[in-house]
Amino acid sequence: LEEVRKFSRSRKSKDDGLLIHCRAGINRSTTLAVALRMHMTWETAPPGLPQLKSDAQALLIHAWGAAVAKRYCAVITNKGFSRQLYLWSILLTRYSRDQWPLSWTRELWTLNK
Repeated sequence: LEEVRKFSRSRKSKDDGLLIHCRAGINRSTTLAVALRMHMTWETAPPGLPQLKSDAQALLIHAWGAAVAKRYCAVITNKGFSRQLYLWSILLTRYSRDQWPLSWTRELWTLNK
């Protein structure tokens, strides 16, 4: 994600768009786009939406809603990717960027069957 953020910033300064693409264009590319949008929104929360800096669910809904609005269809149908985005929003809003909660084990990142 860090490499994508750096590349995105370099394109943004030139007013160029950014295309993120995977083979099907439903899960991987959209998950990356939502994660990127969450991070950028968290860094520079709009003045009218200060809760995006502290509310994980609001941050996720804001970023996910933007992706749905661009695609006009269901996005991120993979439950594992959805879960990882939710955990990412929690990390952004509740923990420092360099701190990983010790209680978060591998099981949180995988779906229980």
